[in-house]
Amino acid sequence: LSAFAGQISHDLAGPLTSVTMSLHLLQEQFEEELKVPPSVENWVETGIRGTSRMQEMIRDILAFARLGGVLNLTPTDLGALAQDVRADLGVTDDDPRITIGELPVVSGDATQLRAVLQNLVSNALKFGGSDPRVELRSQRTPEGWRIEVGDRGPGIDPADVERVFDPLVRANTEVEGTGIGLSTCRRIVQAHGGSIGIEPREGGGTTAWFEVPASRD
Repeated sequence: LSAFAGQISHDLAGPLTSVTMSLHLLQEQFEEELKVPPSVENWVETGIRGTSRMQEMIRDILAFARLGGVLNLTPTDLGALAQDVRADLGVTDDDPRITIGELPVVSGDATQLRAVLQNLVSNALKFGGSDPRVELRSQRTPEGWRIEVGDRGPGIDPADVERVFDPLVRANTEVEGTGIGLSTCRRIVQAHGGSIGIEPREGGGTTAWFEVPASRD
């Protein structure tokens, strides 16, 4: 899968870059010299948005194929990773949109577990409504740790709970995305010997969770 995705991304990247560059050059010409109908400008802008989505999809498919295969296991502080993710999303420590509870140190691949947190927190913000409130917390389980990312959004249709973990599936097409993120998360968590899911949150909203073992022998 990794080799196939790598070849496909390589074969598509060149032509897609040419199309994107041509569209941007056209857009610059419109701005500097040419007088064209607004409809033509809209067509070019639509093309640019389309190529941008294609580039994002290629990157996500390649990441999905590669992540989860080989793990570099080290003691990984999920709390520190969550702080980094919050900063990467442009949310300050005192911003009420994201609240980080106490998270454990686990034996895991820091880069890949960070990708899981990034996807889950980003999704919670996107689907959390007009005033999102995202909460990260953890609890001990008999086998290890359960990490939860909860939001107070409109929730998810029960029919979509399992389906959204399939590649390229998007339960809500009104929000931008490729439908690869949750598939990548599942691939990573399963490689760690854990499980992942989505469920309704008490009081309204959705909780995305994943469980990882306390340690690996």
